[in-house]
Amino acid sequence: MPDFLTLGEWPDAHARYAYAHTTALANRAVLLHDCDQLSAHLFARALTAAVLVSPQLQPDERLALRWQYDGSLQHLTIEATPAATVRGIIAQTHLLGLVQEKPQIYGTAGRLSIVRSSAGRVLGSSTTAAALFEIVDDLAHHYCTGEQVETALVAMLALSSDPTQPIRLCHGFLLQALPDADLPRFDLIRQRLHLPAFRQLLADPPADADHAARLLQALQDDPAGPPPAATATAGPVPAYRCGCTRAKTLESLRHLPAAELRAAYAAAEPLTVRCHFCRQLHVFAPADYRALLEPA
Repeated sequence: MPDFLTLGEWPDAHARYAYAHTTALANRAVLLHDCDQLSAHLFARALTAAVLVSPQLQPDERLALRWQYDGSLQHLTIEATPAATVRGIIAQTHLLGLVQEKPQIYGTAGRLSIVRSSAGRVLGSSTTAAALFEIVDDLAHHYCTGEQVETALVAMLALSSDPTQPIRLCHGFLLQALPDADLPRFDLIRQRLHLPAFRQLLADPPADADHAARLLQALQDDPAGPPPAATATAGPVPAYRCGCTRAKTLESLRHLPAAELRAAYAAAEPLTVRCHFCRQLHVFAPADYRALLEPA
């Protein structure tokens, strides 16, 4: 099934939700970055979590999430747009050879930095301790403490032995309390995200876009009761997409020392730049970057 995003509100619980199916997105990302299975697991779940929060952005905004830990993972960066497009960088793409047990992934200290921007201008930024030592849980904790919005967030995936499609299934679910929510009840619902019935639904491939309704039903006080009266709207199609272009990359060469540019031009050397997000290699002949040597 193609990737999709379902958004809605659950009035009875005074909450809003998002459900994302991101298998194709996750496969594109981990193949581009040549991730082993452990790195793929972390990277794909972080990308899915970013998709789930992306609809909260205004049309011209961007969101940058950066997790930093003193363990082997080191750092992971995800950028998201309100169109549910994401791109990212994971510092260690082959973690399996670096760790023998889970605590080594995260280490003993971490922080999560979030920057919201528009047209290159920072609209807001915050940093919270990433003390739960789990990427998705640390993001949910940020919204609960840094944004003061009670949040439940789950992202799950199943790996495959097929090297051309290393992720068999990836999807996630977000539930956030609205301002008038009964917080004790919301917390009870949040705890149900860990029940086997709900986890099994997230472990199953969605048969259709109504999978979100089945997830909500599993969170009800009476899961065997009638389906919840919740709204459901199709959101933008999630995608791993980089905004780099040849023109933007050429312009970035202005940040190189002028002496370095002049030396390369004098030696008739091409300059190469590889995008960290999409791994595309841009090659510029001396004639391409000659204008950068001229006074602005």
